[in-house]
Amino acid sequence: MRSEEAAYRGKTLAAMPRTNTIRRSFIRAGIRTAPGCLAICVITYICYHLRLNLSITGFVYLIVVVLQSLVGSFGSSAVVSLVAVLCLDFFFTPPVFSFEVTDPLDILALISFLTTGLVITRLTTKARKANHAAAAAEAELFRGAILDALAHEFKTPLATIVTAAGGLRELGPLRAEQLELADAVETEAVRLSSLTSRLLRTARLDREQLKPKMELTDMADLVGALAEQYSRQWTDRKVSIRKGAAVTDVMGDAELLQLALRQLLDNACKYSVVGSAVTVSIDAKEDWLAIRTSNSGSVIRPNERSNIFERFYRGAEVRHKTPGSGLGLYVARKIVHAHGGSLNLDTGITTDNQDTGFCLTLPLAVREY
Repeated sequence: MRSEEAAYRGKTLAAMPRTNTIRRSFIRAGIRTAPGCLAICVITYICYHLRLNLSITGFVYLIVVVLQSLVGSFGSSAVVSLVAVLCLDFFFTPPVFSFEVTDPLDILALISFLTTGLVITRLTTKARKANHAAAAAEAELFRGAILDALAHEFKTPLATIVTAAGGLRELGPLRAEQLELADAVETEAVRLSSLTSRLLRTARLDREQLKPKMELTDMADLVGALAEQYSRQWTDRKVSIRKGAAVTDVMGDAELLQLALRQLLDNACKYSVVGSAVTVSIDAKEDWLAIRTSNSGSVIRPNERSNIFERFYRGAEVRHKTPGSGLGLYVARKIVHAHGGSLNLDTGITTDNQDTGFCLTLPLAVREY
């Protein structure tokens, strides 16, 4: 009985975000439609008391419909057009105060008005969306150019720092603490240079069409090398690998696949709590290789899970806590798709209890005997 109640409660809680989203959508639609409907009511009152005819009132209504289409959606503008037609029919078409229309010319006029209003609304909405899309594309291009420029500007001084840190050891004998400081400077400068290269590569991949250089790649070796790096970098996380597949070879671009895996491990380490476990598992099923990452300490809200792979999208929980561009998962999925695979949120791991997982699948390499 308790298990049934828990299951029912779980289904109810899972349905709540969707219900809230639908309710908010209706409220927003009502807010967008209300000004146009109010304007139609005011114009109806004025035109009726001025004894204006159907033609003049219809043209005034058409101005309101056009203005509504400039600020609202197609749905809200269509509702305003329908309200205008009903007002024309009820107040200005004989017999008045009735929706009955006896004159065929009046029927034609009402149909013409509704058709004109809907066509104008549709064209205006499409033009506005096209302008928004063009502006968004230009903004993304500008943002990518800035990232590209910043990455290039960082690389030169970082190379100088690495060279200078290495030169300190060559100048003469150093005390132990001085040698430790020089090693720390060189190590961190190399790490920052690697991060800058990744930023530059990510910015380019966002704009370019991917053309992977396919070669036989052992994903177990790739994952193992990355896990070792992240274990050294994130000493307060317990990074571990679980290998359940005997064959882990795929045909792919090792550099691109490493970039995608780095993004998953970056997220797992950044958004997990100190002292928690970050696990990478490698499994094979039939002709597919599955690499899963999991961590504890971060929450992806149910209403955000369908958006996390969109360009520049960042969840509400992490937007103000952890720096990021919102490009990582988008580029990682783009890389995996270019290899004929998939990258998705692992619903078997991801819960509302601060557990998050991702599943990356790739086709296994076909071996010739």
